[in-house]
Amino acid sequence: MENQSQEKVFTPEELEMKRKGQLPKDSFCPRANSIKKLNKIMQELQQKKHAIVLMLDANQSLSECFPGKTIKPYTIEWLRIQRGMDDPFIHLMNSRPNSTTIFPNHDIDFILTHGIDASNISTLSLNSPAVSDHLGIIIDFNLASHFSSTYSNLGTTPTRMLTFGYRRSVETYTSYVCNQVKTHKLIEQTQNLMKKVSKIPWGTFLIKILLN
Repeated sequence: MENQSQEKVFTPEELEMKRKGQLPKDSFCPRANSIKKLNKIMQELQQKKHAIVLMLDANQSLSECFPGKTIKPYTIEWLRIQRGMDDPFIHLMNSRPNSTTIFPNHDIDFILTHGIDASNISTLSLNSPAVSDHLGIIIDFNLASHFSSTYSNLGTTPTRMLTFGYRRSVETYTSYVCNQVKTHKLIEQTQNLMKKVSKIPWGTFLIKILLN
């Protein structure tokens, strides 16, 4: 039995049909319907040679996709297999995390990729000051290689050079950026963030990304 929270996936039209009794009670599963639509959308994107990074709160663990010996149709793992996508946690770490929320054994958030490789991935133990029971997930992509791949239109676009001939424009823009840094205390905020991040798992890895 699908849980009642899945009703939020109904479209307004489907909710109205349900209210009028025009949808058979046991013949429609909002979650399955959503995954079917996602499958169709991603199939169209793949046919157009798009790279895809799908991030979602699936409200479903990997184990729930295998109620028996075979995969359950229209689950998040079914979608991954249908579209030939990678799960970076499994691809890089050989396993899913114990949890992607502040609760143990509650691994329900997924990042699936197609046509772009991830170099590192990890959950972040610090989710403050966000008011959420989900942990942050950090993922590192090699964008330089992606932009030169067949998946990116940027790979065939001529490089656009910034014009520095207009001195007044350069000085105005530089002044604006410096004022923004000073007004919002961006340097101090960055230093405080780096101190906090260095104390959590994978903190050193995150700092390297920021510095690079």
